[in-house]
Amino acid sequence: MTKQRSNLPLRIAGLVAGIILAASFLLAWRVPASSGRLGADMRLVALVPGELTATPKDFFLSARAMKPGDPPKTGVLLVRNITTGAADVRVKALPSDPTLARAARMELRSGGRVLARGSVAALRTPSRPMHIPLGKAVKLEARVWIPRSAKHGYEARFADVTMDLHAELQKDAR
Repeated sequence: MTKQRSNLPLRIAGLVAGIILAASFLLAWRVPASSGRLGADMRLVALVPGELTATPKDFFLSARAMKPGDPPKTGVLLVRNITTGAADVRVKALPSDPTLARAARMELRSGGRVLARGSVAALRTPSRPMHIPLGKAVKLEARVWIPRSAKHGYEARFADVTMDLHAELQKDAR
């Protein structure tokens, strides 16, 4: 009979290699730590009367995972006047989530001029008008953010905000 050699050192080396390999996989696949606070999501869409057209037709701003102190998210809506004369257009925000609307801030600008600024909830009142001549288009810029001072009211919230545009024809244009 021949004497069998022991495979014990080879088995120990295989076991150690397997443990090291398994540990490295666990470390590579772990979920990174987070702050423990979920951000807020907000989308803006325009509701446009027959006197105007707007591009894009769907959401013109999509802000995801907003947290206090993050830089503002920006979107642009191109609004065109298709009436018979010049029009003044006012905008108001109609948010779907009043809690997030109180926590989040918004600024509306057109032509470098601030039309409205404040909490999304406060922008339920119509903005200053933006003047659009006949056949012309102007950019409506919207910025949304959550101020650094916000302590609560935004966590895991989602709001669709309808930007309701209202056109008023200029009297001299009729």
